Amino acid sequence: RKGESPSSLWLGVSNDGVSFNVTKQLSSGTNGKTPTSFPGPSLDGHMNVIFDEVTQRWIGFLRCAPSAQTWPEGREPDRVQCYTESSGANYLTSTWSLPRPTGLNTSFGYQPDSHVAFRYANLWLAFTNTFNPSQNKSAALPPGQSNMVLSWSADGRHWETIEPNESFIKFVPGSGQWDCCSVFGAKQDPENTPEFERGEATFPLFYAGCNGRFFGPRACGLGRVSVGRHAFAGLYNQHRTEATEVEIAPTFVSTGKLKVTVGGSGAVRVSVVGDSSMSFHRCTPIRNATEVEVVWTTALEVQGDGLHAYRGGAVGLVFLLDPGAVLWAFHI
Repeated sequence: RKGESPSSLWLGVSNDGVSFNVTKQLSSGTNGKTPTSFPGPSLDGHMNVIFDEVTQRWIGFLRCAPSAQTWPEGREPDRVQCYTESSGANYLTSTWSLPRPTGLNTSFGYQPDSHVAFRYANLWLAFTNTFNPSQNKSAALPPGQSNMVLSWSADGRHWETIEPNESFIKFVPGSGQWDCCSVFGAKQDPENTPEFERGEATFPLFYAGCNGRFFGPRACGLGRVSVGRHAFAGLYNQHRTEATEVEIAPTFVSTGKLKVTVGGSGAVRVSVVGDSSMSFHRCTPIRNATEVEVVWTTALEVQGDGLHAYRGGAVGLVFLLDPGAVLWAFHI
């Protein structure tokens, strides 16, 4: 509740996802810096809540004022991206922790605005809004610009950006396109969309955005984009003439079939470490495909059995990316 003195964090509950009732006060914030402890939410924290099935706890993201311990005097940002978590699966009877930093802050000219997290392929991904509220033109972002940055986390609490200065949805001034300074208005669950469950190559991503700078007149509304399956982040060979090899750590083989999602202008081939029957030479090149099975041919030019002989064990894989190729994802 912004405007309270001090401001505080409340939990809202809804049966339909549309109408919410304020149910429980989670914590009371402070107005200004707290020299002895990390503060509660003293700003209008855009609270987004996720449930971590591994720990059976709820995790909420919000914006806090900085403390003297986290930022040197005179250099601290106005906002620190934080998380708070419940003590158990019942969000009403649980106690909620004091907010802790997510690790996404860097400077006064690169501050968080919101954080929308969702589960995807056994990881946590998030769209983290970052913006520059200052007039410092040497900062990572131009003054007043807001970016929708893709972030990832293994535990849903500690986060890193993938390309900290690249907006996932581009903002082109004067083009009429949407930027993303209000992405906190959109919740995501890509793996539960009908398109994803049908196995389609793309699925929709909905967000709320504004077609103007963060400070100044702007028009806001809902946006919709199509995202390639697994195409949030990938390995890209930027060389114009040379192929690039990428070796990964040994991976458990569950199905015996290696499937890859490939994009870009080049092909991808795969070899199995220590197995000459599954080399780059015997691998059928894969181009612009979504979850297609990797095929190795035998000396008689017939399709082999793939990784079935390794089921229940682990294999080392090496991916060969032609110039311009993108390896979005693989799974066995």
